[in-house]
Amino acid sequence: MIDEIINQFVDYYSEISIRPPHFLDGIYHPDVILTDPFGCYHGLSELKKSLSSLVLKINVRYLLIDEPLINDSSFAITWTLYWSHSLLTLNKVEELNGCTHAYIYNGKVISQVNYYDLGELLYEKIPVLSFAIKKIKKQQNRKP
Repeated sequence: MIDEIINQFVDYYSEISIRPPHFLDGIYHPDVILTDPFGCYHGLSELKKSLSSLVLKINVRYLLIDEPLINDSSFAITWTLYWSHSLLTLNKVEELNGCTHAYIYNGKVISQVNYYDLGELLYEKIPVLSFAIKKIKKQQNRKP
């Protein structure tokens, strides 16, 4: 059963730009809690709104998903998202690496945590913040 959920999960996120929100009904429990660097989303309807908004804001080019790590009631997947945005990246394709850990309850994802570098995704694309972040990173990389 967990393999079927993982297949649906991978299928949805690999084609997120063209999948309708109701596709999530087969993957997520109505009381799902999804947490990522942007916040915490409670319930399937809130998750659908969030993902629909995300798809409108960024252009997901494609998603490479590695082989999942699976146990009886959870799975973890590492992934690489290739995306672009008209303002943040000037339509240049960017790469973002991340990991998702999900728990299954009654055949659906009940809890999901997405791990990725929000600075890499967003803050380093904003000119003033980008300058400050690069300066801080440069100072941190100096030898004592």
